[in-house]
Amino acid sequence: MTLWSSSVCKGELEQCRKILETDPDHLGALEIAAQAYWYEENYREVVQLTSRLIRLHPHEPGYRYMRGMAYLSMDRLKLAETDFKQALVQSNDFKFCEQVRMALTALEGYIDSRNQPAPNAGGYSQTIN
Repeated sequence: MTLWSSSVCKGELEQCRKILETDPDHLGALEIAAQAYWYEENYREVVQLTSRLIRLHPHEPGYRYMRGMAYLSMDRLKLAETDFKQALVQSNDFKFCEQVRMALTALEGYIDSRNQPAPNAGGYSQTIN
């Protein structure tokens, strides 16, 4: 964990849970909880919370980018790619789009490399004398 200590994450999550008990659509609490789960590397929770955030505020590209990064961390590459592309469509912020494009380009390169056959795959034989 780089920015938050484990105890800070737990404290933040506890506060968010209390807020969400009375206001389940509280954007701030959902955002902070998603970030805390990110730092705890609990990507399933990040996906759940960012999906809720997207339902509540569908035109916020940052939520799609964060969910895409969580999908990427879970090796759900096509879902990550879809979220990155949607974030690009939704945003006109140059720096944000540049960041998303870099992630998308790296992801697409990785997907392409996984789909390439290994050298000498499928039928190379070696004769031993």
